[in-house]
Amino acid sequence: MHPFLKWPLAALTLIGSILGAGLTLLTIPLALGPSADSSTTLPFFVASAFYALGIVAGLRFANNDARRGLMRLYYALQIPWLSSPLIGLRFVSGANVSAALIGGTPSFSYSLGSVWHFGSSHAAPWGLGLNLLALAILFLLRGRPQNGSKTARRKGRRKK
Repeated sequence: MHPFLKWPLAALTLIGSILGAGLTLLTIPLALGPSADSSTTLPFFVASAFYALGIVAGLRFANNDARRGLMRLYYALQIPWLSSPLIGLRFVSGANVSAALIGGTPSFSYSLGSVWHFGSSHAAPWGLGLNLLALAILFLLRGRPQNGSKTARRKGRRKK
């Protein structure tokens, strides 16, 4: 992968994951208070685990851009946006550009930052959306991995 793509993707992943994990862990005591039970703390720990996955994926990718499996999984988790009266799901790390149809109304949103929402039994309309930025990044992560400089890759071809 070209360094002009590799380093911004690694930075977006790492910065978004670190900020998301930090903010999530800081809000646990504020949002839940002393009377929290396991069913109310579970979404916080799931979100923290997703952000931890992002940190590991970003570090592995920054070290060797041939290691794209975790990055693909991490960005695939960010693509869907589901809203319904039964369950809600949205996970974003770093940035998003989203298009959605929520309650029969088309919407478009964009933001920098990390956001998550896991909910059940809430009064939300039916809807579906896509994080177009995560989809584009997933598209960029496809293909044959090429680690190292162009010179190193050329030397590797000559030895064969």
